[in-house]
Amino acid sequence: MNALYHPKAAAGLLELGSAAGFKFDMQAPLSDTMDSHRLVLWAQSVEVGKGEALAAAVGRRYFEGGRPLADRDVLLESVAEVGLDTAAAAAHLDSREGYDDVRESVAAAHGAGIHSIPVFVFRSAGFERVVHGSSDVATFVDVLRAVEAHHADSGACDLPA
Repeated sequence: MNALYHPKAAAGLLELGSAAGFKFDMQAPLSDTMDSHRLVLWAQSVEVGKGEALAAAVGRRYFEGGRPLADRDVLLESVAEVGLDTAAAAAHLDSREGYDDVRESVAAAHGAGIHSIPVFVFRSAGFERVVHGSSDVATFVDVLRAVEAHHADSGACDLPA
C-alpha cells in the first residue's frame, strides 16, 4: 500500500480505522476481485441495498479478517450473512454473467478518479473532491473545511459551526 499510494498510507489507514473502531489486517492476501464485484452487482439486482450490505460483509472478512476476496467460501458466507440465497449466488458465480457489468462499472469509476477502495466522494452544489481511504487525517480535515468554506461562500446551505 505504501508503495502504491504514499509512504505513510498504511499507517494513516490503520489510524483512521482504529479511530472508527476497526482493526485492519494489513497482511490480507491480494487476490482477484472479479467474483466479489460480480456478486455485489448481482446482490444489488436482487434487492435494493443488498449490494452495499454484501460489499460491507465481504470487506470485513478481507480488511479485518485477512481472508482472500477470491475465496468462494468467503463470498458465500457473506451472501448468507446479508440474507441472500447462497445457492442462487453460487449459480451466479458458476455462470459467465456479470463480467461486462463489472468492467463497465470499473471504467466509470476510473473516469470519476476512483482507483482504489475505500474512497470518499464529497459532492454538493458545484463542489467535488475525491479522497482515498489511505489519505491521512489532515487530508480529510482539509476537505471538510473546503466543503464548509464552499457552502459559506455560495450560500448553498447553512452548516453548523
